[in-house]
Amino acid sequence: MHNRGTLSYLAPEQGVKGAKLHDVYRVEVFQLGVILFRLLFKQSPFKPSSFEDPMARDPEFLEKFIESDRNTNKVSISQPLKDLLRGMLQYDNAKRMTINQVLDSKWFCIMRNALVNDF
Repeated sequence: MHNRGTLSYLAPEQGVKGAKLHDVYRVEVFQLGVILFRLLFKQSPFKPSSFEDPMARDPEFLEKFIESDRNTNKVSISQPLKDLLRGMLQYDNAKRMTINQVLDSKWFCIMRNALVNDF
């Protein structure tokens, strides 16, 4: 049994009985995207009680969220981080980033270089 907070971490295809997973690791990419989103914005990207949140299917959901009143802390993020989040939170499992694409993303490359240069 899941509570409302846990449901917000599930990938959309996990809430559909009989849905086929194209790549089970992409489910985990979605979950990591939700965690990253929550760390940045202090809230879930989608309604936790519904797998049918229309915003989840909107390719521009991130830009709309950042500009909306839901972004209560007025958090602004870089374009590479927006691209990463958009790819990780892709509604369609087949189009969602793979873990290798996440690790090879521009944002991760920037962060990796920053860490190397700090030591």
